[in-house]
Amino acid sequence: MSRFEQSGKPTRSGALRLAGLVLLASTLLVGGYWLIDGLSSDGPAERDGFVLLPGGQGPAAPGTVRATDAAYTGRVTTGRDFAETLALAPASAGRMGRGYVITADSNAGMLAGHKMRVGDVILDMDGKPLDPARIAALGTELGQFDAVEVTFVRQGQMRHRLLTFD
Repeated sequence: MSRFEQSGKPTRSGALRLAGLVLLASTLLVGGYWLIDGLSSDGPAERDGFVLLPGGQGPAAPGTVRATDAAYTGRVTTGRDFAETLALAPASAGRMGRGYVITADSNAGMLAGHKMRVGDVILDMDGKPLDPARIAALGTELGQFDAVEVTFVRQGQMRHRLLTFD
């Protein structure tokens, strides 16, 4: 006969087992709720007012600037106008690499508004090099951005400029 049956009272080890089982069950219930709630479409991220936007890249290094996406607002920025008035040709930037030179067929007023010049050799935009396919789609790409960081060479010196679009 067990002690419980003899005295009518639970033993200390039995009470500890019961408390442990209750703690385990409540932990599983709460953990399951958080898991399900976090995976649902109206999870805590939306209730808190934060939305994780797709970016495809990890966080930028300190001091770097990445383009901000305006596509979520449904508007097209003047980035598209800027890109569509650029005339680019493949060029060498000497020891700094290859890029695309801004030719005289570009809109001088649009360039001046962004402090760019004919003859500047663009090496990359937002850390990604230019190529013929990207240049062909540049109007669509820049039309989604409020800003883009351009790395270019002017008179043998590498420069970085943040171009902002309305």
